[in-house]
Amino acid sequence: MSGRLGLCLLIVISSFVGGKGRVIGNVGSRIGRVEIRKGEPRDVTGIYKLVSGQNLGTGWSGVGLEQDIEAGSVVVARDSDQKDVVGMTVSWKIVDQLEIGNIFVAPSQRQRKIGENLVRHLIRRAQEDGLSRIILEVRESNIPARNLYEKLGFRIAGRRPKYYEGNETAILMECDTSINDDDSHHLQLQEGNNMLSRYSQGETPLVTALENIAPKIKASFFVPGHKMGQSIPSRLSSFGGPDGRISNLWRHDLTEIPGLDNLGNPQDVIAEAQNLASEAYSVDDTWFLVNGSTSGIIAAIVACVKRFTKKFGTARRAKVVLPRNVHKSAIEGLISSGAEPLWLYPHYDVLNDIHHGINVVEVAKMLEASEGQRDDIACILIVSPTYYGAVTDIGSLQKLARSHNIPLVVDEAHGAHLAFSSGEEKEKELNMRRLSATYHNADIIIQSTHKCLSALTQSAMLHRGKDSIVEASDIFRALSLVQTSSPSYLLMASLDAARWQMMNEEGQKMMREFLVLSRKLRRQIELIPQLQLISENMDGIFRLDFTRVTVLTSQIPATGNEVSAMLEEKGIYCEMSSERHFTLALSLGNTEKDIDELVRTLKDIIEELCSRTADLERQDAVKGLTDSISTVTRMTPREAFFAPSKLVPFDQAEGYIGAETISPYPPGIPILMPGEEITADVLGSLSSAITMGKQIVGATDSTLRHILVVDEK
Repeated sequence: MSGRLGLCLLIVISSFVGGKGRVIGNVGSRIGRVEIRKGEPRDVTGIYKLVSGQNLGTGWSGVGLEQDIEAGSVVVARDSDQKDVVGMTVSWKIVDQLEIGNIFVAPSQRQRKIGENLVRHLIRRAQEDGLSRIILEVRESNIPARNLYEKLGFRIAGRRPKYYEGNETAILMECDTSINDDDSHHLQLQEGNNMLSRYSQGETPLVTALENIAPKIKASFFVPGHKMGQSIPSRLSSFGGPDGRISNLWRHDLTEIPGLDNLGNPQDVIAEAQNLASEAYSVDDTWFLVNGSTSGIIAAIVACVKRFTKKFGTARRAKVVLPRNVHKSAIEGLISSGAEPLWLYPHYDVLNDIHHGINVVEVAKMLEASEGQRDDIACILIVSPTYYGAVTDIGSLQKLARSHNIPLVVDEAHGAHLAFSSGEEKEKELNMRRLSATYHNADIIIQSTHKCLSALTQSAMLHRGKDSIVEASDIFRALSLVQTSSPSYLLMASLDAARWQMMNEEGQKMMREFLVLSRKLRRQIELIPQLQLISENMDGIFRLDFTRVTVLTSQIPATGNEVSAMLEEKGIYCEMSSERHFTLALSLGNTEKDIDELVRTLKDIIEELCSRTADLERQDAVKGLTDSISTVTRMTPREAFFAPSKLVPFDQAEGYIGAETISPYPPGIPILMPGEEITADVLGSLSSAITMGKQIVGATDSTLRHILVVDEK
């Protein structure tokens, strides 16, 4: 031991930075992420700028920096947005140990735990290199640093009296790299972006914080007004249980009190929870959304247009390439950003009145045809999977978009489960991980976690894919426009818990069972001769999410709406229905009992229907809602939205410019958009929606007796 200690007498940490803060990741006032990696020659200037004016102590003098970088002895922390070196450390391998020299962190960054994460990085590197221990020295008076090292597994190995100036003693500390299982989670390295978190995937930072803080509150003098459930309306008290007791959920419906962080500027447990989500999905950044995927889609478009205007200025109009079957939130994104739409028309299944996915060839043709205006394209936005489960070839589309330096935004609202859908490679129905946009590193991915996983309704996530060309700072600022300043901690906690569930045995077991049940349902419905399912052998479908089951009704004497209504009479509710189909959305929460009950009831309904005498052709009397509508764009959505407007009778609206978005629900695909001319086709489709009994969303007059139009006088 004494011989090795002699080697360490020159090693000292003279400038440790620790204290309160947060793990490196999503931030508010200090927007962006910090990448920790080996130093490179391009870092030299930044390192000298960082250490200028700081105390170098007795460890590393700064001499021979280039040689240390070449030898792999330097590790740097760089801000991914500003590209500045905000931290660095020097260490040396000697025989079978790693000896740490100085650690420097920029003074302006000393609340981001950069120093701590640099040490974590070195511990992981020592483990990977097979080194037996790590040694460092620290001033005896530097209690925060000593406490941190002890937390990371270091222990005191010796003292060197009067080592530092002022005769201060140096404490020699060492860490055995053979870390036991109980401590190993503290060294969790985030795959893909070299980030380290003090939490593992087996933990729930936000849920745990709520659990710990709620019992400590004796009297609440903060919002919300129900004061942890003490004044909830009696009509809601039954939600707490059969005896009317107050549910624990109410007690945990808290706000931004100390210890619970702030979604608008995440620095602690919310930041940790978001970082764990980004690790789970193998993306660079994740933001929790409490206004659903709607807010994420709007923010994504705004962020991409912001990227465009930073390059070309505001005088040049940005364009967004997007399919006609987008969710209405994409139109709201166009209105918010001022961008002009360039429409793609996905394959349309005329018989079954369904739009499927986008063909990459069609996108390539559009980009080629708009060669002179290609630089005006701020982003390409697609929906994958669609409401009916059709998945686009995202891998090829991402390569195409990147070749033109255009961000790819994927509305994956119905695909949050895909990244966890791993099974036997040969069985498509059990292995859909590669269908996820996160797998193909799309620039921005928006997911409705509540739709397909186990989070509360309205909770969602926005991911910034690996090596995204859209800056995190632009996304953060765009989100601040559409996120509430009073986010529900129950929604955020449900996102934290949903991520935890999928990264642990509980969720993985449920996912395996869910995929098997989905396959069982599809095969049992396929055995009913009169029914068909959407399948991968249909035109316009690249791949299919097998957990979304759309049943086609063209061969039975009833519409999809009628079959859905008959199921509801038996207590079975579908996700949506139309004249020619009905859709079943399966998830982790479905059981084998659910499947058996559905199949048994469906067989009884079909048997009853087939005993009737009916005309199969009557379905075609109602025009398909999403049939290829003839559209003429006369203004941008933003121009039409803010233009003077007036209401005109429905039957007199033809020829006017629409001033509102009108979407039948479900599925929420707009038939009329602001800035488009109201044609006979548009009015026909709207009439069909009314006949089908669809909910009309977005219209000023929900009865559609009148339509809001641009007043051009």
